[in-house]
Amino acid sequence: AKELKETLDRRERVVLEILGGYLSGRQLIAYQHFVWRKSALLIKQREIDDWIRLREEQLQGLRDTLPPGLPSQESTPSAAPSSPVYTPRPSAPCLPTTVTSL
Repeated sequence: AKELKETLDRRERVVLEILGGYLSGRQLIAYQHFVWRKSALLIKQREIDDWIRLREEQLQGLRDTLPPGLPSQESTPSAAPSSPVYTPRPSAPCLPTTVTSL
């Protein structure tokens, strides 16, 4: 893992050095923010996908425990969900914080 991190850091430095020759300082900062934000969103998407998968497994487990012969929610497409739907809150952008006094 450490070697992978070092390789990724080195690759990032090389890409930034190359882009630095083509982009203004402001554009380079915007690019760095874009890459950081994209990574953060991919991580969040994985968390959401895992959350959905877990809830689907839990739902299937509950369905498996129902006695046979009971009508299921699956068979009635117009049925409203009986529990609230998970809606992830948008995360605030991470801004640097400077402490000026303690």
